[in-house]
Amino acid sequence: MRDAAYWKKQVALEELTNIEEIKDGFFDSFIEREFITQHRIIFFHTSNVKGKWMYYCTHCNSFHVVDSNWKDGTVHTCDGCHRRFTVQRYSKIEPLKDYIVKFESNRRHELIVRYFYIMRDIKKTEYGYDENHCVVEIGRMNKTYEIAIKKYSYKTLQGYICHCFWNNYGDWIEDCTEFWRSYPTDHVYMPKLSKVMKRTGYEYSGFSQAIKLGFGLLDYLIIYARCSSIERLVKSNARNYLGALLGPLNYYTYDRYLSTLNKATAKQISQIIRHDLDPLEAEILLSADVCNPDINLIKMMSGANYTGSYESAKKIKRVLKYICTCNKHSKKKINYRDYRDYVQMAQAIGSSVEKYPKAFWKVHDEAEKNFRIDRNAGYDKLIKERNTEEEVKRLKYSSKKFLIRAVEDLDELFNESKELHHCVRRYAKDVAFGDTNIFFVRKAEDIENPFVTLELKNNKVIQCRAKYNARPSDEVIGFVNNWCSMNNFITCF
Repeated sequence: MRDAAYWKKQVALEELTNIEEIKDGFFDSFIEREFITQHRIIFFHTSNVKGKWMYYCTHCNSFHVVDSNWKDGTVHTCDGCHRRFTVQRYSKIEPLKDYIVKFESNRRHELIVRYFYIMRDIKKTEYGYDENHCVVEIGRMNKTYEIAIKKYSYKTLQGYICHCFWNNYGDWIEDCTEFWRSYPTDHVYMPKLSKVMKRTGYEYSGFSQAIKLGFGLLDYLIIYARCSSIERLVKSNARNYLGALLGPLNYYTYDRYLSTLNKATAKQISQIIRHDLDPLEAEILLSADVCNPDINLIKMMSGANYTGSYESAKKIKRVLKYICTCNKHSKKKINYRDYRDYVQMAQAIGSSVEKYPKAFWKVHDEAEKNFRIDRNAGYDKLIKERNTEEEVKRLKYSSKKFLIRAVEDLDELFNESKELHHCVRRYAKDVAFGDTNIFFVRKAEDIENPFVTLELKNNKVIQCRAKYNARPSDEVIGFVNNWCSMNNFITCF
């Protein structure tokens, strides 16, 4: 016997199928306004007048004569409408292809999402150019039940959508593949959107601020349904946390960031907003679970790879409470960097580590004294340990001309400084303790000799220098930028 959920689904599918079709020309003004940047100046040479060239503006739909030849891809101002558009040769015209998303509500105040595919084409005729656009509805979705239907007007091919306008017929069928999740939602039909959001219960979700911050509206509503706390972050413009959600994430990381918000109390969310914490810092805040956490200490732990071999994330709460307790009873305050340095120095010299000593500065100074006796050996050991980590190995990258890799030991660092005549040797301590990362760029044909040195810190290339601190060649800069793009790093160029 079929249950109530089955019949609700059947009713929702029938309603989606019977939604009234939009009228011809419904999106005309919206397309003209939304895709204004897609207008072009179509340039060509005319043989009627010697030494003259002509162009056709697709915005004001008129021809104009100029004295000089314009290069393809440059930007010029139309003499008719005075708008700036990109020049394109008539032989290289490509149609505009994009999506429009329209939100509606049904009689039960459920959110309905309709997807439209548009193609705008410009064709040369005997008397000028004809500009036409075609709009086809390709999908409908009931957001409340996450039930979608699709039409035969499109098919999927290796992850790309191919819309067959010449086959714009057929019945609506249920889309069980959830392919609707891959449709772009950048162009939202805004008229009456506020009324729709009010009727469907999303009035106070912060959807308008989310659109301004760069979220796709449907993506944001899916997040809001899973984690209503996101609304406070959006309205307060918590850039670090929201920026992480907007970046390229796998499903596990994405789910973890939302779970962190769901676990956070109202007070902890206020602290995330007030101090603009990123997801990793928020996780440390929740793990600490102390009444008045030291935010600077949390930020320092986040930037210092707190999940290292000497300490697991499960011990964060214990470490923070230990540091806070020491600071209450000691005039000389402790920060996380002091604690981390003590543990790493003790491990580097091979002595036993007392994780929570009663007299911290006494054991810290003793470890530092012993470490200085054999400092270089200690640095070398720590650098070699860091180079065995999978993350460092993953960042190795090569092309036909160049190779980039992390420093492997202290001798390499000193040799790099000597051969290229710069001060990278002074970064030995920071590299050993994980405060920064040094990478070597080598020529593929000569990987042993120093060529260019690069510093990476907090996913940002701080500096990249050749011999005598000179700027690298354009080829090297392009290679480094490609490496940054592949790993989502910020380049310094």
